[in-house]
Amino acid sequence: MPRDTSEAQASLAALSALTGTGNEVTAALDHDRLVLTLNEAMLKQRAREAVSQSIEIVRRRIDATGAVDPEITRQGDDRIVVELPGISDPEHIKRLLGTTAKMTFRLLANGMGGTIAPPGATMLPDLSANNTLLPVMDHVEVDGAALTNAGATIDQQTGEWAVSFSFNRAGASAFARTTTQNIGRRFAIVLDNKVIEAPVIRSAITQGNGQITGNFTAQAATDLAVMLRAGALPAPLAVIEQRSIGPSLGADSIRAGAISLGVGFALVILFMALFYGRFGLYANVALLANLVLMTAILSLFEATLTLPGMAGMLLTLGWLLMPIS
Repeated sequence: MPRDTSEAQASLAALSALTGTGNEVTAALDHDRLVLTLNEAMLKQRAREAVSQSIEIVRRRIDATGAVDPEITRQGDDRIVVELPGISDPEHIKRLLGTTAKMTFRLLANGMGGTIAPPGATMLPDLSANNTLLPVMDHVEVDGAALTNAGATIDQQTGEWAVSFSFNRAGASAFARTTTQNIGRRFAIVLDNKVIEAPVIRSAITQGNGQITGNFTAQAATDLAVMLRAGALPAPLAVIEQRSIGPSLGADSIRAGAISLGVGFALVILFMALFYGRFGLYANVALLANLVLMTAILSLFEATLTLPGMAGMLLTLGWLLMPIS
């Protein structure tokens, strides 16, 4: 609470300059009190933007798993519906989407003894040391948003799985400056407020890349690399509802699609034979060979044959007949 009117006016001017016009918070003077008010319209706009950004990040994470024909749509103002056909391990997908993947690189505080963090630091669990608490500085030296690429790899020294990463120009510069000025100190890699590892800086790292180790399995290293490449979610996602539809419910549709494909192909063969005679038979042989080749290529690449795919095969056969007719 300001002590007098002049101090209140000065405080109001300073807060107004910080919040600005149209931001989430507005400042006003109520007699001798400063009142901060949340702008509901701007907060709703930010929430909508967060959902849109989350949809794009979820799509990138799902695409990296190799899922076939995923459907990712918005439902209402704050929900995302994800439909994934043919997924055998939905729990893995839930773990992949339920992790915010906010990564930061921070220094550990000097004088690490005790369980109380010094000023400017927070005690965070170290996953590589049975959740032992470490005093990690609140100041972020390098933000994970500066990462440009990440991938699962094998550590050449230990033979264990690791995650390699690289920064953009700004991130590489900050990483090089931090490692140059803090040789001998521990540098924590923090993921969602948990320390993955905190190695000692032995020398300056100026190439803009590095490696994360931490007793990863192949799947864990791949998942972390996928999340880092896709980017951090702007807000945590929670599973509200999950449904698993068995293959029996889609068997009728698949059977109907196969029947329609067979009937369509038979009608094309019959039409060609009756209308063109002997040349129609030649064309039918060519169509049959084309169908066999398409099926062989799809099998070679282990492609999933969906209902749109069946329709596309039938349309391809019809398109091949256009020059003849």
